[in-house]
Amino acid sequence: MTKLKIEIGGIQSVKDLKKLIKIGFRLFLFGETHDFVNDLEIQEKILKNIKPEIYIYELLENKSISSEREFKNILSNPDSDQFSVISTFGDIKPTIEVAKKYCKAVIGCDLENLGRKDNSFLSKKELTPEEEKFEEELLLKREKNQGEIINNTLKKSSGTIFVSVGAYHLRKDSKLLELLDKEFVICFPTLNGIQEFGQTEEMKKKDVIFVLKLNKYD
Repeated sequence: MTKLKIEIGGIQSVKDLKKLIKIGFRLFLFGETHDFVNDLEIQEKILKNIKPEIYIYELLENKSISSEREFKNILSNPDSDQFSVISTFGDIKPTIEVAKKYCKAVIGCDLENLGRKDNSFLSKKELTPEEEKFEEELLLKREKNQGEIINNTLKKSSGTIFVSVGAYHLRKDSKLLELLDKEFVICFPTLNGIQEFGQTEEMKKKDVIFVLKLNKYD
């Protein structure tokens, strides 16, 4: 079972998260490990209690789902079929199924194919200076896009918004966080009390604890 630690005054359990919505918190950010641990187990605990109107999902890329027909269409694809050059339908369907239970719509918040031509970057252990520059520019472009989509969604909707992006995008110097103009609740994985941004060789699943807190990153 994935562990969750709440570090918000007056909030003793996920059931108390409704109190935050009552005082104006509408944005909940979740940094996922991309299934290194059971992210959805923690997400569903939160979703059950905040009942967001919209789920914003990094891996849905530039697509959106807002009707029963659209949910059915995407969930009916074989798991092995490619959703993009980065992921299969089997990669995204579990999250879409959970989001469908609690939200009216799911909105992607990334570039098509995450800005990639193929997935060859996954096998590279060392990058050339040119490749490093490309990665830095792509990360900035992606996080700017994520921030803009979240802000635009908040302006168009009066409901609560839940956002699921990779844990790396929730570091303090992230362009995504810099662009957010609302106070928010944030949930991210930690190891030995330190925020983690990706899987490391020494990391063991049983030692990962998600921390839920208020964070403006001032």
